[in-house]
Amino acid sequence: RVFYHRLTRARVLREIAGFVAVTHELATRFAWWNRPTEVIGNGIALDQFKPLPPPPAAAPPRLVFLGTPGSPWHGLERVAEMARLLTACQFDVVGIDAAAWATQT
Repeated sequence: RVFYHRLTRARVLREIAGFVAVTHELATRFAWWNRPTEVIGNGIALDQFKPLPPPPAAAPPRLVFLGTPGSPWHGLERVAEMARLLTACQFDVVGIDAAAWATQT
């Protein structure tokens, strides 16, 4: 997949009229295409949500991964590896179905 992506990427991207990125760092990766680029962060209005109380001091660190089903570029295998290595942490995987997660663990 990586080889195919690298082989065909330029062919696909040279026809692009512009780019939309979620961070300025990502936008700079496409600067050499000399196309209009807009950065629109993917966030939420935090002032519209009430914060949860802090966890108990003895609670293990909790790490959350937000993903989308069928997106192999997320690196779900790396999240699974971190979960295996960081046994003192609790991992919450959101947006990935159980079958996809089971293939990684």
